[in-house]
Amino acid sequence: MLYNKLLSTLKEIIIEQGGPGGLRYAVEPTTGKRDIDEPKSVNFTDMTNVTKSPISYNTSELSNKIIKAAESQIGKPYVWGAEEESEGGFDCSGFVHWTYNQAGISIPRGTAQTYWSSSEKLDKSKIKVGDLIFFDADSSRSGVDHIGIVHKINSDGKIDMIHSSGGDGVNIEKDFLSGYYGGVLKDFGRLDN
Repeated sequence: MLYNKLLSTLKEIIIEQGGPGGLRYAVEPTTGKRDIDEPKSVNFTDMTNVTKSPISYNTSELSNKIIKAAESQIGKPYVWGAEEESEGGFDCSGFVHWTYNQAGISIPRGTAQTYWSSSEKLDKSKIKVGDLIFFDADSSRSGVDHIGIVHKINSDGKIDMIHSSGGDGVNIEKDFLSGYYGGVLKDFGRLDN
């Protein structure tokens, strides 16, 4: 189910949003490689190397792997469009892509919007560590424009998030719902079968 949702979203070529000057590059979904020059059409006839069904991360072992991978990048700067550790930092969706893949959850490179479109939406009471958090922070555009990962659910119900933000790079936002991000929260979600 997730594969079909992602494929239908990706068929138009993933265009990463944001950054100075707006749209910057396309991502070829079968390889995850960026096309820096100019978006072009993508051949979807051979999808044999695409993982069709991401593994379920609804276990504490996988949640721990997600958080361990994410925490290993704390302090890395925000780098618009970056999705690899070797690029010196990450943008928000590149951080999610890298983190999940490091934890053994094979997902194609996408944007915050494509991950939101492809996720199962969750009520706050159903979220688990490792789930995704989606935001609509830019009122001049419709849709989702930022993404983070549930880092910790505290005993008092407060939720900490780990993400790559434009100001602070990869960092943990303690009790994110009580601050700025609580005001622009769109959904919680899970990329799962």
